[in-house]
Amino acid sequence: SSGMMAAGGGAAAASHAATTASPNPLLPPFGLTFKANVDVSAGVWVIDKVDPDSAAEKGKLRPGDRVLSVDGMGTKFMDMDLLNEAIDRKKASDMIVFDVRRVDGTRENLWVHRHPAYAPKS
Repeated sequence: SSGMMAAGGGAAAASHAATTASPNPLLPPFGLTFKANVDVSAGVWVIDKVDPDSAAEKGKLRPGDRVLSVDGMGTKFMDMDLLNEAIDRKKASDMIVFDVRRVDGTRENLWVHRHPAYAPKS
């Protein structure tokens, strides 16, 4: 999985392939992988992959979404460590607010439960 970085689960600071394995064993990986070929250093966070049945998927995050902020913190000031920290400091029932720009250009605020079991049944 070179060329991609994943968020939300500690140890995701490897330069190009980092996966979200939470330091809290009770929490599954958040389930997001970001495109590494976009300019993350300029705060451009584009979702490449959303794991099936993950918190990210249940929270309606989708491949191609550009994440603009996480819990009100703009991604242009964020690196992988900070992004993981924002996700990892949550408890299972906590919400994480993602401000995203969809592929079609619309903006959405998504309230995502840290643990997929807390997501509303769709």
